[in-house]
Amino acid sequence: MKQVSPEIEKIHKLACEQKDNFYRDPISNLNVLTEYFHLKRGSCCGQGCRHCPYDWENVKDKEP
Repeated sequence: MKQVSPEIEKIHKLACEQKDNFYRDPISNLNVLTEYFHLKRGSCCGQGCRHCPYDWENVKDKEP
């Protein structure tokens, strides 16, 4: 999985505890899908999402 800052990890953990599907990244201001959303969805979408709990199963160019 990609490394993220402790600040992002804290925001992500809170979003998952609140059962939110996404949170807003404080640097890019983009919405980021949570691990909670991915688990609810049930599979990897293949887009290399930051918090993918499925080890990016469908990503063609996975990072080693």
